Amino acid sequence: FMEVIRGNRLDAEIFDVPLYAPQKAVFTINHGYLPRDYQLPLINFITNDSYKNVITLQTGRGKTAVFLFAMAKMCVRTVLVIKPKYISRWVNDMTDVDGEGMMSLKPGKDILVIRGSDDLRSVINLAKSGELTARVLVISNVTYFKFLTVYNKEGLTDKYGRQSPDTLWETLKVGLIGVDEGHEFFHSYFKMELYT
Repeated sequence: FMEVIRGNRLDAEIFDVPLYAPQKAVFTINHGYLPRDYQLPLINFITNDSYKNVITLQTGRGKTAVFLFAMAKMCVRTVLVIKPKYISRWVNDMTDVDGEGMMSLKPGKDILVIRGSDDLRSVINLAKSGELTARVLVISNVTYFKFLTVYNKEGLTDKYGRQSPDTLWETLKVGLIGVDEGHEFFHSYFKMELYT
């Protein structure tokens, strides 16, 4: 790339911009939950120093558990962008409401579920004012992709607190992003990656 730039006699300078510091967050796995042997390399894979990682496992082999173990290991604010039909399952796995959850986070305090532009704008404004305390943000993929659509059509708007997608995760101080069942709406997740 730089050779093409210089070959066309364009001046260019490379700046090394470090990633922002995500919000620290402590997650504790409930007693009795241990990773299976085949899950350990996947947890390590997610938590290594790479920027992006994708894991695949067969149904029932514990993708959710792998991600929750990775959350506990990384200790940073986490966002999940998932289809609305999966939100309650993820929240249940993180809250121990039914006595089966891997964690004991509190909905509305530790976990915020974001559905709709009003919710997203509220969370953005909380983050900008330094008042966002939730450790996990669960964003409906429909809400997130409407945010992208509005931005692509109208640019920065008050509807989303004048927030651009390319700095959303930095504004929210997110250190780990999870997507579940991405194959069900691949194009939309590809668009998300363009701004991440």
